[in-house]
Amino acid sequence: MSNEMQEPATAWSVGRVIIVAALATFVLGSTLPNLFADNVGLPFGADDHNRVTAVFTDNSPVRVGDVVDWPACDVVQKLAVSGEYYFEPGTSVSIPLIRSGRHFVATFRVEPQPTGFWLIVIKRGSATAFVLIAAALLLRRPSKMLWGIFLYALGSVNGSPLAFEWEPLAVYAPHALLLLSLGNVVGPVGLWMFASRFPQDRATGWRVYVDKAVLPGAVVLALTTILPVVVSTFGRTYWIESAWPNVIALTIGLLCILDAFAHLRAGDRQRLKWVTAGFVIFYVAWGYEQISNYFPSGGWPTTWSNAGWTVDVLSGVQIVIPIAVAYAVLKHRVLDVNFVMSRALVYGIITTIVIGVFALVDWFFSRFLAQRQLAAVAEIIAALGMGFGINGMHRLIDRFIDRLLFRRRHLAEVRLTRATSGIHHVTEAGAIDETLTDEPVEALGLTSAAVFHRSRDGSFKRARAIGWDGGSAAVITANDSLVQNIQGERGLIRLRDVRRPGARLPDGLGSPAIAVPLFVRHELDGFVLYGSHVSGEEFDPVEIALLEQLANAAASTYDHLEAEAAMAQAERLARELSEARSVIASLRAQPAL
Repeated sequence: MSNEMQEPATAWSVGRVIIVAALATFVLGSTLPNLFADNVGLPFGADDHNRVTAVFTDNSPVRVGDVVDWPACDVVQKLAVSGEYYFEPGTSVSIPLIRSGRHFVATFRVEPQPTGFWLIVIKRGSATAFVLIAAALLLRRPSKMLWGIFLYALGSVNGSPLAFEWEPLAVYAPHALLLLSLGNVVGPVGLWMFASRFPQDRATGWRVYVDKAVLPGAVVLALTTILPVVVSTFGRTYWIESAWPNVIALTIGLLCILDAFAHLRAGDRQRLKWVTAGFVIFYVAWGYEQISNYFPSGGWPTTWSNAGWTVDVLSGVQIVIPIAVAYAVLKHRVLDVNFVMSRALVYGIITTIVIGVFALVDWFFSRFLAQRQLAAVAEIIAALGMGFGINGMHRLIDRFIDRLLFRRRHLAEVRLTRATSGIHHVTEAGAIDETLTDEPVEALGLTSAAVFHRSRDGSFKRARAIGWDGGSAAVITANDSLVQNIQGERGLIRLRDVRRPGARLPDGLGSPAIAVPLFVRHELDGFVLYGSHVSGEEFDPVEIALLEQLANAAASTYDHLEAEAAMAQAERLARELSEARSVIASLRAQPAL
């Protein structure tokens, strides 16, 4: 590839990292500080018509059925009624209301809710986990589909910059409305981008129209959800912000996911069923949150509301999505990021340990021995110790992570590495065939495996197979598209990326997924076809490397056995020739009759 082609790709990669980091930092930086903010909201809830539907405290001057006098409210009061502005505990707040046609001002003190902190932890923790997982997937495998899940994660944060109320109102109000727009516009649009292309980053069927409608849909959502809020907040009139555009948008997204799941193969359904279930669970919780204000007491028992158990509980249900995605990634290796996450976790733990040690040293010596001026010396010694021990720490934690979180892969790696080392000592070709098929199938949990060898006529004959039916091809010609692609790639290929072979291969779960060549002295001597995992998960880089190492070791052993066989044959022919020459010489030595 030329430098001209590499530079734009590198620039785009750097730009993607900057964009993802900036968006995640803005959203999480605006909402995570809410964990430490002790501000509280109004002790009542109102519907889209500003009618009070629930009162969360006793002896409140506000009653269910009162209507907020919107034109009489200032910007802070409007933001407070909308749930975008909180107050310090004990603050006296006044809200203009209308009751039975009479205008009055209700004044009350806002007090913290008993369980509010833990609700915030649930809400902010689930939202943060979702954003971080989505960002990691996008940076690992950038695609339009994963841009969608990242945008959907940003839109699902569902938070206000409450810890930034120190900002001037002219700055805070746009800040809060920008976060609100992420939830009302960016979130649903991101879901469309993800769901219409789920799970192979390709829209099919009627989902093609959803994929093309992303930009028009964003415009419609902005006009129906953001514009009314802006006009109502900064103007004297009140425009109703209907929840239905969001409900319709997210319903379409969910239908796209269900349609994609319905058309998946059985193995793929096994891998992605929990991701689909996660979206369904969150959709049900989110849908009830949208309509809860239309029910008495805001859709919750009064005792729950008074105790602080509000709709934040429903918002916290969004944690099922990152949990489902993480499960699919770690357990079934969806999107091929298992290996990367393992190493990232190792470096994250090491970084945390290093920072923790330095923080502890600094605290201890600055607190107890500062007057003796030993803190600097201790920190230098700690730095030197960390420097000498960092490699050993990396190996130790790496092994621990592999054995704890990736135990099955670790055991498979040990088994295949042992088989690769031992195959050099095999003395029969049939035993090599058995190792090439049986070991990977058992160690990695594969559905099938078959090894083919070149015949004298150039075709490839099946020597051993597991999971192949009787009707599958026993011979593959040298001109088959499969052989052509292996010869052209000169390495492992994924069969889904090449033209379908002419020979009949197994269908269904036993269908071959990858082909690993066996090259002997730069000539294709054979190949091995492996089926996918029983669970339907993708091959990760570690498994591919293990299979290639096993194949290379097998090819060299085949070559060694062939060389030994040729040498033995040459020795046998030499002996026979010597014996023939002796016979001829003896015959010549005999006198003629």
